[in-house]
Amino acid sequence: MRLRHLVIAALCVIATACIGHRYPYTAFTQLRPDGWAYGDTLTFDVRLTDSVARGDMLLDITHDNSYPYSNLWLEITHRADSATVARDTVAVTLCDPIGKWYGRGIEGLYQLETPLKEDILLTDSTTITIRHIMRLDTIRGLSRIGLTFRSL
Repeated sequence: MRLRHLVIAALCVIATACIGHRYPYTAFTQLRPDGWAYGDTLTFDVRLTDSVARGDMLLDITHDNSYPYSNLWLEITHRADSATVARDTVAVTLCDPIGKWYGRGIEGLYQLETPLKEDILLTDSTTITIRHIMRLDTIRGLSRIGLTFRSL
């Protein structure tokens, strides 16, 4: 019985080590309960164990049933250094045409993970900023926004 517990513990440690290498960066920003204002920019300072990594950047959105729209428009700025800036407008569809939320959820809280950029080169000094560009000042129903980098 002791050997079985030791083997299970060793497998858990190995699996955790592999996950950390496969996902070298994950960060979330909690949004204010009274809403995400148009001028509030979320900043993610990417810190990697390696100086350079190639992989996919994923966007994570957590919302509840009170989010009144089927999509979310974002402006995402990627700064690799002071001279290199890339800016994209991204539309994320959160539900199907009949109103069923995409992603995983329980008790009215949903998380959607969606690809943001595929096969990108990320350096240790990368800064990524996100702001919403919806047609109103403050949007409600979102609880957090996150970024996950998945190594190839």
